[in-house]
Amino acid sequence: MRDRIKAGQSIFDITAFVQPETGRGFYGDSARNILTGPGTETWNIVVAKNFPLKAERARLQFRWEMFNAFNRANFFAPSTNMSSPSDFGVVNGANSGRFMQFALRIDY
Repeated sequence: MRDRIKAGQSIFDITAFVQPETGRGFYGDSARNILTGPGTETWNIVVAKNFPLKAERARLQFRWEMFNAFNRANFFAPSTNMSSPSDFGVVNGANSGRFMQFALRIDY
């Protein structure tokens, strides 16, 4: 595996693999799980402040929610389709970046 993921480049040595012969009844001699994709790390953080409502036994909560708070790039797994040599071993996308939302919530 390479240290960095670059657009349009394979993240592993694609010359180490050969398309298996058809009609033999099996898919090749590679072991399962010999290739792993890039790891995933997502931090979701919530900051909340409660305000008691005196008229009733209720409270108002202000929430600030951050998903993928540190905006880490979480890439998709590389393509393992050998019938498409231009895509084999290439990462073709990433999960969404940082997302934030504010909310007001009443608990009673």
